[in-house]
Amino acid sequence: MSYFGPFITATKLMQPLFEQALSALQHPPTCVISDAFLGWTQESAEKIGIPRYFFSGMSVFAMTLCQLIGIERPHAETISPDENDFEPHFGDLEPKGLAVDFWIELAFGTQADISAEQIQEIAKGLELSNTCFLWVTRQNVLEHLQGLENRVKNRAFIVKEWVDQNQVLNHKSIKGFLSHCGWNSILECICAKVPILALPFMAVQHLNARMVTEEIGVGLRIMPRNGSVRGFVEAEAVEKMVRELTEGEKGEMVRKKVKDLGVNAEEAMNEGGSSWSTLGLLIDDACARKL
Repeated sequence: MSYFGPFITATKLMQPLFEQALSALQHPPTCVISDAFLGWTQESAEKIGIPRYFFSGMSVFAMTLCQLIGIERPHAETISPDENDFEPHFGDLEPKGLAVDFWIELAFGTQADISAEQIQEIAKGLELSNTCFLWVTRQNVLEHLQGLENRVKNRAFIVKEWVDQNQVLNHKSIKGFLSHCGWNSILECICAKVPILALPFMAVQHLNARMVTEEIGVGLRIMPRNGSVRGFVEAEAVEKMVRELTEGEKGEMVRKKVKDLGVNAEEAMNEGGSSWSTLGLLIDDACARKL
């Protein structure tokens, strides 16, 4: 994440070539749709008199809270254990000899910088839980998991390469997802009707985790030992919440809730559903507008 600011600044160097590409199109574009962080595309769109729409990878819940916090500054005088409560803006699973149908998937994205100690605590908690799991991880994390693969080889897989997460989540054996609460992962879980074990690390992941666990009730939160949003998560907390999801009353409740919400998501994306209709309205608006 330390390179994120310079990266966004560097993208502005694309503006001249982007505008050349727009001008060279045989048919004039109706609109520009760009990432929310590429603000310079607004200027490019205005130059040729078309609207620009931005796509945000953040949830509306997180975006709204960030805006309200900036305007209202609630708890501005509160003494917090954190320096900041919020970050600045800015394979196949068929069991091989395992007669089980309850698997937990783990994936923490590609940007979170997780300490070796934290990785080892997560691994220890999973081992203690006796639950079958699939851990999709990066190559540089493997050195912190020495010995784990052999100890859990009869009930777990550790994958060191890219996998189709959507395909994994929709597998019949996957019954939970231990996630950093990136927005894409949350949407995929809801659509696949898979409950979430929330373990956020950075940026708006903490807000997404709160939405998942407290607002819409499709997940359980693994809490740090000191209650701080950036505190250290111990193995016992991981074990406790994995067991709660797989065996507990709260786990049963979130499984039912995510199943119901998943049905609503399917209906929204079907022809005539709210997402389908809203996309149609966006297209109509883009075709009708001229700056």
